[in-house]
Amino acid sequence: MTFARRSMPADFAHFAQGKSVKQLRAHYRAGASTVTRWLAQSGIKPIRTHHDIPADLAERAKATSIADMARHYGIPPSTLRKMLKREGIKAALHEFRRFDVPADFAERCAELTRTALARHYGRSYEVVARWLAETGLTPQAYVPIYNRPKLRYVRSPGHSNVATVKRDTGPEEMAAEALRRFAPVYRCDEQGLAAQYGKLWRLGNIIIDGDELIARAARKVAA
Repeated sequence: MTFARRSMPADFAHFAQGKSVKQLRAHYRAGASTVTRWLAQSGIKPIRTHHDIPADLAERAKATSIADMARHYGIPPSTLRKMLKREGIKAALHEFRRFDVPADFAERCAELTRTALARHYGRSYEVVARWLAETGLTPQAYVPIYNRPKLRYVRSPGHSNVATVKRDTGPEEMAAEALRRFAPVYRCDEQGLAAQYGKLWRLGNIIIDGDELIARAARKVAA
């Protein structure tokens, strides 16, 4: 199947003088290949649209990223990169956003591991590593969890096997339930191993007593 090629308009040779391909395409509602064919038939060379190089480009590039300069000048970033390359100018700042160290970073470092910090702040592992290098802080070391209490299966009349675990409803248990939205919380012994009747609590990777658990839960609820 063949398609008829669109013929060149009668006024094309006169109208195309001093116009770009983009302008001709918009005026005649034609594709780039069609306009290029008409230009070749009429022997007309289209003009190339370009942006003038801003006078303060070199000075602004010393303290501004390419993205910010593109927004300032109203020029596409790709066009601005070509300008900078043609003029031999390098932008001083990277194009990605640099996240500052959070205000509560030191407090969180005392509670969370490096991976947990990245998950808590929604940042990459590399960003957290830079924050640690800048502040000189050391996060909590990961401690493997062993001897988790196993669920006890009981058969309920008329139902399938149901996993049940005995839960208390004291102040410490209520505080633990409130903090489980932020980190794993369970009773443990002095080594941080899970213990159903332990006197201490493991919050993430730190071991605290019941009073500290209740105080942390109160601060979280009030925040």
